[in-house]
Amino acid sequence: MMIDYANVIGKAELLYSGKRTYNAVIIKKDFIPGTGDYEDPDEIQNDKICECYLVLYEDLINPDNYISGAYHLTLEEAKTSIEQTVGFQKWIEI
Repeated sequence: MMIDYANVIGKAELLYSGKRTYNAVIIKKDFIPGTGDYEDPDEIQNDKICECYLVLYEDLINPDNYISGAYHLTLEEAKTSIEQTVGFQKWIEI
C-alpha cells in the first residue's frame, strides 16, 4: 500500500535481523473497516466510524510500499504496538 505522508503522524525506525533498518508509520484515520462478511457479528462486520490510528510497516523487499497494519483506538495503543515490535530502535521526527 502506498501511503499519503500528509496523514502520517508518527514514524519509527526498526532493525530487521540486526542488519537492515525499516520504518513503521502511524496514520490517523476516521474509520475502521469491517470485514463485510454477513456471517460475522455486527461489531466486526460493519465499518466503525471513529477516530483511530493505523500502524503500517515498510515492506522489506519494496521500501516504497507499506504492509501488515493494525488499527488502534488510541494513539498511545498505536505507539505501544510499534515499541513492542522486535527490533524497535527509535522514533523519527516528521
